[in-house]
Amino acid sequence: AKWLEHGFLVCFEGMLSAAGKETHMIEDASVGIEMIRDCEVVLETAAGDGVGRDSDINARSVEVDDSEWIKNISVSTRTVKNVSRIRVHVKIEAEVYEKRIPEVLKGDACVRFYPVLFQMGVDIKQWGKNLVKSSGKSSGHPGKGAASVPNYEEEGGGVDSDLLTNLNKEAFQKLNKYAHKFDNFGYADVTGDGEIPIHVTLGKLWDFVSAGSKKIEHGVLDVAGESAVNMGGGCVIYCKSGKDRTGMGVTLREAQFLKGIGRDACKEDAYVLRRFGTRIAICKKNIGKWSYAFNTLQAKFMPILLKPPHEVLAALFDKEKVET
Repeated sequence: AKWLEHGFLVCFEGMLSAAGKETHMIEDASVGIEMIRDCEVVLETAAGDGVGRDSDINARSVEVDDSEWIKNISVSTRTVKNVSRIRVHVKIEAEVYEKRIPEVLKGDACVRFYPVLFQMGVDIKQWGKNLVKSSGKSSGHPGKGAASVPNYEEEGGGVDSDLLTNLNKEAFQKLNKYAHKFDNFGYADVTGDGEIPIHVTLGKLWDFVSAGSKKIEHGVLDVAGESAVNMGGGCVIYCKSGKDRTGMGVTLREAQFLKGIGRDACKEDAYVLRRFGTRIAICKKNIGKWSYAFNTLQAKFMPILLKPPHEVLAALFDKEKVET
């Protein structure tokens, strides 16, 4: 029911650096991710030949052969208050639809996306960029009603010279507003103008965000992703190529998941996943070698929990295989 009312929260965790060409990639991603707000999903039963009430408008059906539950997906467009929205129709096998899909999500119920983008460079380029920046004082840790952030969606947010700081503060404002709608403790007016108290569950995330660009802190991505999952949302981890930095981020999240079910060996599990799991196989498929695109020097400047195994690092002077 909360998905219908507030949208499905999707936390994008970008691992690009605000330096060189990747700066433009960050800007492009932020615009594209914001456009996802105009997309919505409808779950439909595969019983019958129809594909949904709105699907006769620009609908194209794609069969999903590898899924036991999903039969096909089609896309249509509709206009709401002069805004064009993309509606994705997901047709589910009739038996699964009846048994597994909650009643509130059946029929014409549509779920919109609520995307937020947190961004943190984790490589030597970001380290170098942060090194030359002047540092400022961090905001204090918020308590209930003790600290607040501007209502970005209502007021437009503040101006900051640092791209990552600005993006993360904007994302926090949106996530904070969603948190109050999702679980309101009765002390926040998220519909009015002015400032919104920092939600009681987001204090740790605000510590990371308010620190700005004084240091590389991958924790902002970890805590943001965890916060999204705790509110019933999902996460997307990405970088430039989707294989190296993304591989480190995904395997860390997998290791953290194992810790969450009782295994307390996060660093060791991440090593095994990176050394012998599917992420190194993706590198082999891309570059023809069982190695990530980081050399020894680059790895030294990465956060400890994101360092790849030394056995699968690229050669120090292998220009074609080293991430730039």
